[in-house]
Amino acid sequence: MALVSFVIPAYNTECHIGRPLRSLMQQTLRDFEIIIIDDGSSDKTKEKAERILMEEKFDNYTIISQMNSGVSSARNRGLKIAKGEYAAFLDADDYVRQDLVEKINKMVTKNTFDIILWKFGVVDPEGRYCNAPSRIFSYAMKESNKELIIQVMKF
Repeated sequence: MALVSFVIPAYNTECHIGRPLRSLMQQTLRDFEIIIIDDGSSDKTKEKAERILMEEKFDNYTIISQMNSGVSSARNRGLKIAKGEYAAFLDADDYVRQDLVEKINKMVTKNTFDIILWKFGVVDPEGRYCNAPSRIFSYAMKESNKELIIQVMKF
């Protein structure tokens, strides 16, 4: 079983799908699966995703094509087949730091959490941070005893 299942809903994202996939291919810990739900794209989103994953020789992925049903439907479909201990939604134009899976692994090695959140940044098309409202928090919750544990993942 994978540590994290990355569910990526995709609708006509041929021009963007490479960035999140490449960021996942650069992970320092490859204990994850990728689930792409092609939500009725009329472009070559699915073909581009398959090509990138095959070039990277990454075989722990699933691509499902469905009729356009919206992002929520695509996410729900991905969750139904996710095998990871944790599931993370990644939009087709997002990307993650290369040590995200490693940091999640370190966090859950110490404790078992039901929910993990982490900080994120807003960037412009060139990758520069924008002056957006601060979203600098990270926490995890243990449902078993309703304990809220604050742990800032330093990036």
